[in-house]
Amino acid sequence: EFSHATKLSPSCALAYANLVSAYVVKRNLNLAIETYRAGVAKAGDDGFLHFTGATAFTQRKDYDLALQALEKALQAGFRERKAFEDPDLDLLFRARKKDTCDLLDKYGLMLRKCL
Repeated sequence: EFSHATKLSPSCALAYANLVSAYVVKRNLNLAIETYRAGVAKAGDDGFLHFTGATAFTQRKDYDLALQALEKALQAGFRERKAFEDPDLDLLFRARKKDTCDLLDKYGLMLRKCL
């Protein structure tokens, strides 16, 4: 359904973000990242889209790109605390806790796992 939505409305960032999330759940990480990049190119800068891209990069253990996408999400105003506490980012916190927590702190977001 989300794939169809991106075809019907190619500038809808939410459709791309949901499609990225679905691919992450199905563990099709290459397609998730390809969709994230296509979404940014077609739908523009969107915090939730960048956040879902960060989860895809995290699951693929590409932590540098995950942190870049996370920063873009924060720059775009995405601050949903519950999302940042999601288990999809646990690998990023384990591998690069200081970098991740410093980034969140830079944008005024403090999580319990950073304490």
